[in-house]
Amino acid sequence: MISSTLRIAAVMAGASALCLAAMAAVAQPKVEEIVVHPASGPLAVTQHKTVSYRDLDLNSPDGQKTMYRRLKAASQQVCSPQPDMKTKSDYPQCYDGAMSGALADLGNSGVSALYKK
Repeated sequence: MISSTLRIAAVMAGASALCLAAMAAVAQPKVEEIVVHPASGPLAVTQHKTVSYRDLDLNSPDGQKTMYRRLKAASQQVCSPQPDMKTKSDYPQCYDGAMSGALADLGNSGVSALYKK
């Protein structure tokens, strides 16, 4: 009788473990990329750059600084003067829109605090 009870308990424990593993596999993966693009204008549709932060700890100052530098570089790249920009004076507005949008999507106050408009 005890042996039978132990077998049932072991089977139930195994089934529970399988259920937990299946639930974890179905859970949504953590987003670890941001797409930087101009907020408006002719480049908003054609220019974008994906910035990954899988390798960063965004809770640390070093990780926040590195992410800020990556977003800054991506914003500069997608807003660099293009033939379809009316003037180079469109760059500051494009850059600000790209950075603001990326920082809002990221939602990390430490990285956002590094941005000075």
